[in-house]
Amino acid sequence: MAMSRKQLIYLEILHNVLPYVRSIHTSPSWARDFSKTCLLEMELVHNLPVGLQEAAFIDHDIHFLNAQANWYLNNCNNTLSPLYDTNKRLIVELLNLVPYELRDHVVLLGGTL
Repeated sequence: MAMSRKQLIYLEILHNVLPYVRSIHTSPSWARDFSKTCLLEMELVHNLPVGLQEAAFIDHDIHFLNAQANWYLNNCNNTLSPLYDTNKRLIVELLNLVPYELRDHVVLLGGTL
């Protein structure tokens, strides 16, 4: 069965974040000590495997958008992480895919979707 666009977005985020975090983690200790980006990126992806299992939107996807995605958008920027613009674009695309009946449950940046 083909993956849904939601699942492909989650995979794309993981494919971007995991190698990047690995490269930061394997860099010299002084670079790791000054890098907040690993925390920002791992906070975004730590719950993705749950939503990745289902093609359709489930409650967990709404939780991901309200918690991890919202936190990431409010705490990260393209100065802190080179992945920010790509992840932001993917989060916005994901938000646009939320079914109409679930949109009232998505709360970002102080307002509903």
